[in-house]
Amino acid sequence: MMREVMSSESVGAGANYTSIPTILRDGMNVHCLEYQISGDGTVAITPQLAISGSAWISAGKCAKGLVKTSGPGADGKGFIDLILRPAEMIRFYVEETGSSDSAVVSLFFVQK
Repeated sequence: MMREVMSSESVGAGANYTSIPTILRDGMNVHCLEYQISGDGTVAITPQLAISGSAWISAGKCAKGLVKTSGPGADGKGFIDLILRPAEMIRFYVEETGSSDSAVVSLFFVQK
């Protein structure tokens, strides 16, 4: 099952954005995150997990230093495999870490 959790969201210089939450079918399975980065900013992505939706816990950065030329095709597009702890929900905290330019980010979350 694939779900778009960020759709061409602009993340300003030094700013952050939190994606919409997604219900996990099985928090212990391997999941995948597809990213698409454009603009001149630099992006870090951190999955956050919750059981009830009221307390979100960082699962550690899954990517940092992503730019418009990241990914196997050097086109800002790629995949990140995620192995998650048990949880009921996931969301993604995206931050622009370059502090001088904005980035446009799309994220697609896939539950295998």
